[in-house]
Amino acid sequence: MNPAGVVQHGLIAGSCRPLRVLFISQYIFVSESLKKRRLVISLLSATAGVLILIGSYLFFFHNTEPRDTFSDPELAYIETLKILYDVSSRLNQGKQAIKPVGKIHEVRSKSFEIMNKPETIFKEDMNNLKYIHKAMDMAGLHSNENINN
Repeated sequence: MNPAGVVQHGLIAGSCRPLRVLFISQYIFVSESLKKRRLVISLLSATAGVLILIGSYLFFFHNTEPRDTFSDPELAYIETLKILYDVSSRLNQGKQAIKPVGKIHEVRSKSFEIMNKPETIFKEDMNNLKYIHKAMDMAGLHSNENINN
């Protein structure tokens, strides 16, 4: 015997009828949403098919040959120059916008020079110590002897 409220084979012991109503209402809800989903999917696929047909018609059968827009070659040359000057001025404006980046690079390189200056001074001093060490060796004083003794 099962105590009341224990689930056995998908049913709650002692109350079969409310659980069946719950399952039936869920089934109706699921089946309605499934029908709506199928309808939406079929409409979307039909719409996609129509769009593919329209796009392929426009791509293959639409006349897209280039036309001569200028009959006068001098006028075409002048218009081409106007366009090229416009492109050039826009590129120069972009170049003006990049100038601060160049200044940042200059400041960075100067700061690295300042930071490396103690290293170069140390290297120069070490080279000077090599000359002193050679002079001490020539004088007969060995660098590993203690001078204070």
